[in-house]
Amino acid sequence: MTQTNKIVLFGLTRSGKTMIRKWLFKEITDMTDIDFHATIEYERHTQVINNIKIEFWDLGGTTAFLDRFVGSKNDISKVIFGDMDTLVYVIDSVEIKDMSQNRMYLNLCLENITKYSPMATTFILQHKTDLIPMKMREEVYHTIKDYLFKDITQNLWYYETSMVNTSIVVATCAVYHATLGYIPNNVIPEPLTKKT
Repeated sequence: MTQTNKIVLFGLTRSGKTMIRKWLFKEITDMTDIDFHATIEYERHTQVINNIKIEFWDLGGTTAFLDRFVGSKNDISKVIFGDMDTLVYVIDSVEIKDMSQNRMYLNLCLENITKYSPMATTFILQHKTDLIPMKMREEVYHTIKDYLFKDITQNLWYYETSMVNTSIVVATCAVYHATLGYIPNNVIPEPLTKKT
């Protein structure tokens, strides 16, 4: 293998990071019997595409872990954010009460990216949009995006996503393209089917 790329999945607990990672690795195909354990510290998973190794770092989302990951007084920030190609910050669209925390952690992530991986690309996935009533989606989208982007000067990619429609496929294609420079064939699965 000639190249290793690093994608970090960051976000508060229960935002959907592990589900996205399990879907990408084709460990789940529908929304039935989904019961994930909380990610403790972080988990690293590897995918090989055309002799290119991609490491997915799925970070635990409890504030105790997040504080350690972005803290300036420890070496783990360098481990997490060093040599990173892409940050995928996942936000639960339904949990509006968590937006101030999301904004704080996003800003701390961006500071660490500037310090350790200034060429990295950052994506924000406003996730679980299928759980927002259709008539409220546009308002929620603008409210969250405007709040998060206040005072941010970096270029970020922002996507509304759901595991049950093609929005997750579109966002994932963008992440792969930013990380690899192309969209690999036959890697990205179909959206999940809903519970019946």
